Amino acid sequence: MLTVLRVTSMIAWILGLIWIAYQTVQAPRNTRLRWLTGLFAAVALQPLLVWSYGHHVDLFGLSPMGKFLVVYSLALFGDFCLICFALYVAREPRTATRWARRYAVLLAAVILVLTVLVLRTPSQARPSATALPTVAAFHLITNLAGTACYVAALLWVLRCLRHANPRLARGLKITAVGMAGTILSGSCYAAIDILGYAGLKVTGPPTSLITVVYYLGSLILVIGLCYPTIAMRVAGGRIWWQHRRDYRSLLPLRTALHEHFPQDALFRVPLPTWRDAFSFRGVHRRYYRCLIECRDGLVRISPHLAGLPADNPAALAARLREALRAHAAGEPAPTAAVAVAIPARHGLHDDAAELVALSRAFQATG
Repeated sequence: MLTVLRVTSMIAWILGLIWIAYQTVQAPRNTRLRWLTGLFAAVALQPLLVWSYGHHVDLFGLSPMGKFLVVYSLALFGDFCLICFALYVAREPRTATRWARRYAVLLAAVILVLTVLVLRTPSQARPSATALPTVAAFHLITNLAGTACYVAALLWVLRCLRHANPRLARGLKITAVGMAGTILSGSCYAAIDILGYAGLKVTGPPTSLITVVYYLGSLILVIGLCYPTIAMRVAGGRIWWQHRRDYRSLLPLRTALHEHFPQDALFRVPLPTWRDAFSFRGVHRRYYRCLIECRDGLVRISPHLAGLPADNPAALAARLREALRAHAAGEPAPTAAVAVAIPARHGLHDDAAELVALSRAFQATG
């Protein structure tokens, strides 16, 4: 089970790094995303460094403890990025930057202490040699520092829950649960280090249970951190699908109006490409363009519709065909422009729904 959790957690962090990095490229000025990218990169790289240690890969000629210093320094940097993410969520940029500098000083001090401990440790000593005071202190400080970072990040997250928008708040709540699991496991690891220093070794099921809690918390943390951006994309995907569907429904009406009023076609937009055809922006652009062209065409044909009863989309569609034939025959319009297919409520969505209903009825009567 531990192996499955470990591999699942590693894959989740790597996939999260790809996702968050993509979001950061899309919004490079988003400070929160930049800090999240740093966090995901730090966590995703740790297994590679641990693997290099386990397979005795030479890493800049470092000793075994030196390699672990690199691993834990990277871990602390990731923890610092998590704190900064929480800071920039909870506070305005100037205040968040001031707090981030304070945490950076503390982080540098911790890494300096760890470096001194490594330098005072025999070069051949391995991280498992906890009988050495410097090695035991190294593990204790890293566990305490990592746990303290998560406590600080959790406190900042809890402070901003009330003011966050619903989507972000849900993600932060999930993140808080993951942080709580990490804090619990980190505290237990620190307690085990203290007991080990006192000569009492804790092994077996308790340590396995703590490790399970750690990896579960790690997975929940990934889900919480990625949730807001994924939820936003899902919501955007639903809108994209609706616009794509409505655009296809509007085509019969747009095509008929364009045949009679080609001057209303919006040719100033970029020519469609294969990439544009499947992009979010391309679908939205064509959708809004189609709405405008349909509405402009209805305004032009509306004088021929004046005085003709049209209580529903089907009746209006039949009258519209008669009006288009009259316009094509050159019959003079009896009146000026009148309102056509006006929804009961004013709004772009309602206007689009009215035009879609008319277009479908128009196609059905063809």
